[in-house]
Amino acid sequence: MRIQVVTLNVWALPEPFAPDVLPRMAAIGDRLSELSADVVCFQEVWMSSARDALLRKGQSAGYAHNWYRDDAIGGGGLLMMSRLPIIESHFESFGLSGYPEQLDNGEFLSGKGFVRVRIQGPDGPFAVLNTHLHARYSNRVSHQFAPHRIGQIIQLAYDEPVVMMGDFNMLDEDPEYRVLTGLTGMRDCAVEMDHRCETVMYSNPYRARKPISVATGRRIDYVFMRDGQTSGLQARSFDRVFDGVFTIGGQPASYSNHAGLMATIETLPVHADFRYALNQSVVELASRLLSEGREEAERRRAGSRVMSGVGMACAVAAAAAGRTEKVNRRRFLQNTFRAAALVSLTPGVAYSVMSEFIVPSELTAFDHAEKSLDRLAQQRSSSSGELNS
Repeated sequence: MRIQVVTLNVWALPEPFAPDVLPRMAAIGDRLSELSADVVCFQEVWMSSARDALLRKGQSAGYAHNWYRDDAIGGGGLLMMSRLPIIESHFESFGLSGYPEQLDNGEFLSGKGFVRVRIQGPDGPFAVLNTHLHARYSNRVSHQFAPHRIGQIIQLAYDEPVVMMGDFNMLDEDPEYRVLTGLTGMRDCAVEMDHRCETVMYSNPYRARKPISVATGRRIDYVFMRDGQTSGLQARSFDRVFDGVFTIGGQPASYSNHAGLMATIETLPVHADFRYALNQSVVELASRLLSEGREEAERRRAGSRVMSGVGMACAVAAAAAGRTEKVNRRRFLQNTFRAAALVSLTPGVAYSVMSEFIVPSELTAFDHAEKSLDRLAQQRSSSSGELNS
């Protein structure tokens, strides 16, 4: 059985965060009818109007089956469309989802995660996983949120044949790539076909004004695959799609600020045991990055407590200073100090909430990821022992 899959980050955010959204969704939908893909995975479908436009176009192009979450906040931004029936689906939010205090990047409230669907193919069911990992925001922190992506990758480790695709926000030389392939047994379709396609290209009209850090672009979107106990997966073709340039309102445009990927994958019988030995250095790398992320969360919690104390102290001092005698000038100062008390109190409460409620949940998520990593390592070690016996 051969299946064709497509992935694209459609960049459907409200203005002014993303321009030309609805015209671009229409162009994506028109292009769908020209592709022969069986399954399409979209990311960053944050607007219901964009989702509805894609679904309408998809229906016209023969994609009768779909999956999405209809949540205004925290929906994850994922959309899947299939020509083949969807048997079942499971969505799981990531336990590690960014810094709550950095609301401007939207990660904490986005509800990012992954959806795994089982699709009825002509020769039997197969699994497809669609995901979108934490963005890099390289100007924010030196580690570019690698520990969060490591925690998210651990959640993606399943022992079944699966095609996994999406926006992974990592380069193939990053430690996250090594951990993902090492922990999950996933194989990179682009590598197997020796056709590594950049998906963030500086020739894209929406990227043309961005600082150029590399010659042509970066590869951060992927199609991965993994064998199962009774069937294996083999890439037969791989290429970039949704990378054309056209005009919208007389201005150069494209389908998104990402390019898409299309792969043809064939299922084959597997005669050998599909289980693979886990490289201990990969486990140690993942554990180290998780520890670094937890330490950073602890530092942020301590900093929030300090800022909370400062805010509360300023509020108390300002309120106390407001109780002065009633000369006109002092009455003016009294009102000023009371206003200052309210202003000082607000960030104090916010930092208190972060230090005592939100960041501890992040610490718990790091601990849970570490335990999951230990269990995974033990399972792989046990499987390796059975294979060698």
